[in-house]
Amino acid sequence: MADTRIPVVDAWLTAGDMGPAGPQMQMDQLDGMHMVAERNAEPCPDEILEYWRLLLATRRLRAVQNEHVFIAQALRSGWSWNRVAGALGLPDVAAAQQRQAFLAAEMIRCHPSHDARPWRL
Repeated sequence: MADTRIPVVDAWLTAGDMGPAGPQMQMDQLDGMHMVAERNAEPCPDEILEYWRLLLATRRLRAVQNEHVFIAQALRSGWSWNRVAGALGLPDVAAAQQRQAFLAAEMIRCHPSHDARPWRL
């Protein structure tokens, strides 16, 4: 879903003062939604908020999965926990290990098989 443009969202993105040639159409839809919402004094329609939520759920799961696998691969490749912590911008080894545990739990929490509500329109 996150790699495919949603026509309803594109229609909303082009309806504002920046129009169809605006910068919001040259960027990722999630970023465009952020830009338009920040510029627009009007509240977002419910349909747009539902798609926004769906895009966030998709991206969140992908980011969590990728960071978790990055840590596992770095350790498997011989990186120290200290190096992993530095690469992730974390203060120390304990924080990196806590991050890995958080990511493992978050992959379960975010997965559609655990809770399908964020994945439904």
